[in-house]
Amino acid sequence: MKNNLIVLTCHCDTKEKQKVLVDNIKLLKENNHDILLVSHIPVPLTIQQKVEYFVYDESNPILAPPLRQFRYWNNRHHPNKPGKEISLQVIMADYGWTVFNQYIKSGKFILNLDYKYFSFINYDIVLTKGILQELLNPSHDFIASKVQDSNEDERWPSLVFSIIEKEQFRKLLSSFRLEDYVKIRKDSIWAVFPTAEDYWRVLLSRFNYEVFNEVIKDKIDFGTPNIFNQNIYNDLFRIFFEKSENPKFLSRYFKEDKPIDFKINDKIIKLEPKEILYNLPKEINEIGFYDYKGKYYCLLNEYNKSDNQTISEKEA
Repeated sequence: MKNNLIVLTCHCDTKEKQKVLVDNIKLLKENNHDILLVSHIPVPLTIQQKVEYFVYDESNPILAPPLRQFRYWNNRHHPNKPGKEISLQVIMADYGWTVFNQYIKSGKFILNLDYKYFSFINYDIVLTKGILQELLNPSHDFIASKVQDSNEDERWPSLVFSIIEKEQFRKLLSSFRLEDYVKIRKDSIWAVFPTAEDYWRVLLSRFNYEVFNEVIKDKIDFGTPNIFNQNIYNDLFRIFFEKSENPKFLSRYFKEDKPIDFKINDKIIKLEPKEILYNLPKEINEIGFYDYKGKYYCLLNEYNKSDNQTISEKEA
């Protein structure tokens, strides 16, 4: 029986991500590891040929409301009304099950292979000396991990690195249930498991596991910098839209201390370089802004996608 099969989960839709994937494959091969690559999107043949196994499954089960939703929110002082706060909220589809789906799809294949351990690794983690040593000689039958997020905080548990002994993985594989993942709390619209990590934490609690002694780091930031900012063009300022029966936007974080010319339909207003909550007309045919050289940037598409966003007031 061979010792450890590396299962690299990936979704490499850019050249940058493919290069990171290739670099990590090279490092793992230098340490004499067999690799299974699993992806929801096609991977170039030249990359496939660098590994022993490749699992391609085009299903990428993103769970949309009302089946499952993910909520981002940001509370801040009201820019115009002392003693009040405004709350920015975004409701988005949930991508968490896509990770477990990759475990399931690859798991059905690898359990038939002759390996003692399976190591699930997100393609872009920083493979330190400590990680490489643990992969060569696993110190426990189930190793979980912590990860450093985009704010440089530690997050537990992590889905980007784990080492699992074959029989332990067989038990784990039988535990993944979509119907559990999407369960809703009684008398609520919110999920029992707010995030994929919350679901993973419950699954881990059924096993005797150890936490790897390093915090895992990513090479590519998977933060969500544009969640509360629909100015996708530059850093002159940020803007957050709400498309609704009472449409509005919040502008803030101006780079320079001078106003921005902002177009709403056929009208141009001056956005002063301070945080402003602005009510919009119900019908928007054109919306955007001019930079200081007179170049126009249309934000109509971003506005039209903001019907899942709200700006609400509340007492501070």
